[in-house]
Amino acid sequence: MVSDAQIIDTKPLGDLVEKIVGGGTPSRKKLEFYNGNIPWATVKDLRGQFLQETLEYISEDAIRESSANLIDKGNVILATRMALGKAFINLVDMAINQDLKALYPKPFIDSKFLLYAILNKAKKIERQGSGTTVKGIRLENLRAIPIDVPPLKEQQKIAAILSSVDKAIEQTKQIIEQTEKVKKGLMQQLLTKGIGHTEFKKTAIGEVPKEWELSPFTDAVNINPTYHIEKGTEVEFVEMAAVNTDSPHISYFVKRIVGKSGGTRFKNNDVLFARITPCTENGKTALISELTSDVGMGSTEFIVLSPIKSKMVPTYLYYIAKYWRIRNKRPDRMWKI
Repeated sequence: MVSDAQIIDTKPLGDLVEKIVGGGTPSRKKLEFYNGNIPWATVKDLRGQFLQETLEYISEDAIRESSANLIDKGNVILATRMALGKAFINLVDMAINQDLKALYPKPFIDSKFLLYAILNKAKKIERQGSGTTVKGIRLENLRAIPIDVPPLKEQQKIAAILSSVDKAIEQTKQIIEQTEKVKKGLMQQLLTKGIGHTEFKKTAIGEVPKEWELSPFTDAVNINPTYHIEKGTEVEFVEMAAVNTDSPHISYFVKRIVGKSGGTRFKNNDVLFARITPCTENGKTALISELTSDVGMGSTEFIVLSPIKSKMVPTYLYYIAKYWRIRNKRPDRMWKI
């Protein structure tokens, strides 16, 4: 005998919803339209699976005098233009713009289950998109997306499990954000005040411990050192995408054959400093530590900082390069402390 839990039917998305409602943008010429208390969702608000607050709010008059629609809370809102495949459930009544569609589930479909089922089809929805500049999915193609549908009780159990995972992820993100704030303050304290110092002096880069010496950065660091690699040699290559803004580690290396084209060269314990990113502590910086060959390569977008062993510890150099008071200067004008 087959139990209810084993019965799974596959239906097109259009058969699972009572209706699909679109939205619109009230006239920007009427400033009073954007001075209300009704949340108005756009693709800019697609930052989680459950949405209560939006970046912009509109008035009741804005809804009456435009194609924007007020969507009852608890429905699935899906991006059908630009951010194809992203979706959320509105926790409060809210209006939406023309890039979004609201899906009202039928009684035998749990709204949270439908949300996760759609998110699971995100790649398929994205592939269905058409358009040269802005991709959108046609309504008939959206309705035809196949969804596996278990019995309602099992839908609710599946949704409850995935919701708990989402909650844990969100809590982890909050912990990471708070830890980053603590790290930023600690970095400021340690790189300017050191540990246990009580007397300080004024310098070109601000107040530092009296015992510290201030000297040009180039006294302790070689900038873009010359490392030789034979033409035709296979080397580990670092792409900009492999360099993080929040970690010293390289995400991945790719193999390349050294040709005529130039590029930066580096060894283990060197620091890569991305010249094209904003000069803040969020700029891309990496500490090379996992090269298996003697010399690696990167694009000319990187400045290579090579610490002089007797004067600079590589890990300290990495954090110095991340520090905003250092990043907002050209490397040849930096100071070491």
